[in-house]
Amino acid sequence: MPILVYVEHHEGEPVTGSLGVLGKAAELGDDAALGVVADVTDLASMESAITAGVAKFGGIDVALANAGIASYGSVMAVDPAVFKRLIDININGVFHTVRAALPSLIEEGGSLVEKLVSCLSHSVSAKSEAVIS
Repeated sequence: MPILVYVEHHEGEPVTGSLGVLGKAAELGDDAALGVVADVTDLASMESAITAGVAKFGGIDVALANAGIASYGSVMAVDPAVFKRLIDININGVFHTVRAALPSLIEEGGSLVEKLVSCLSHSVSAKSEAVIS
């Protein structure tokens, strides 16, 4: 089954090591996977990632919109810029993933799995991850 995975790293640097998305795609092989680095907070970036997947595999059958990070503290303690980033990833990132994938999902009769805030977001607070397969 082809897998399109894209990751936006918190510092803006792509995760490219053996555990990174590009390394995993290479491990699975060119016929089975496509690794694409994209920013879930940027609709154009997500549309480009989806376009690459559709071009390679002919369509998207299932989209999982599960971008999420966490920030802890009281309203007075949380930096407003950190909170804005949380909203950009957890809400806008999910919207951008769904918006970019929906045309292909409709055309292919595919499925959408949507989870606005991951219960595991505390373990991925350094990066946002969205997977499309």
